Amino acid sequence: MHWTLRTAAPPWRGRRAAPTTSISRSVASSFLCSQTESTSTPAPVTPHTVRRFDQNRDIKMIRLQRTLLSLALLVTISACRSLSSTPSPEPQDIPPDTIITLERTICFGTCPAYKLTISADGAVVFTGEDYVREKGTVHSNISKEQLKQLISEFTKSQYFSLRDSYISEEDGCPESWTDSPTVTTSIRINGQYKSIVHYLGCQENNGESVFPKELKDLEDTIDEIIGTRKWIQ
Repeated sequence: MHWTLRTAAPPWRGRRAAPTTSISRSVASSFLCSQTESTSTPAPVTPHTVRRFDQNRDIKMIRLQRTLLSLALLVTISACRSLSSTPSPEPQDIPPDTIITLERTICFGTCPAYKLTISADGAVVFTGEDYVREKGTVHSNISKEQLKQLISEFTKSQYFSLRDSYISEEDGCPESWTDSPTVTTSIRINGQYKSIVHYLGCQENNGESVFPKELKDLEDTIDEIIGTRKWIQ
C-alpha cells in the first residue's frame, strides 16, 4: 500500500491580497498634488476682487482722514482755549515813552487855540493861548484806563497809515475851504513817532464834512477823553 502525504495549503494561497499599499500611495500622491497646485497657483483676479480691494482702500483712507480731522480740531480747540485764557494787557502796561499831543490854532473868527500834552503816566498839560477861559499852563491827570483808550483810538483810526498832512488837494483833500483852523496831532509809542498836520478846510460833500473823517473823529475824541471843554468855555 502506497501512502502519499499531503499538506494543507495555507488559507491564503490561491487568493490575491488586496492592494492596500498601492491605493494608499495613489491617494497620498493625489492629495499632495492638489495641495501643491492650490498653493502655487494664485487665485484668479476678477472684477469683484478688484472692486473689493478698492472699497477696502477707500474705507482706510476715509478713516485716516477722519483721524487727521479730529486731531486738527483738537489742536484748534486747544489753541483757542490758550488764547482765551491769556489775560489781556493791563493799563499799567502802557509803554513808558508814550507821549500824545494835540494842538489847535485860531481861525478867521473865535476858534480856541491851545495845546494838550499827555504823558505815559497820565499827566496832562493844557496850554491855553487864544479864545480860551484858562490861559497859560494847567496841569491835570487822566487814569490809565483813559490813556489806554486814547491809544486804542489812534489804532482804530490807523493813524500810522494816514498822510503826514491834509492841507490842500495835493494832500488828497477833495475840497479846500478857507478861514478854517488847523489841528496838529502826534504820538510817540514804542519807539515810533508820527505827526499829522490837518487843516480843517480839507473837506468833502460840498463842505458838509471834514476829510478824512477818521482823523477828525480822533481829534474830537482826544478832547472828549481829556475834558478840554472845562478850560475853554
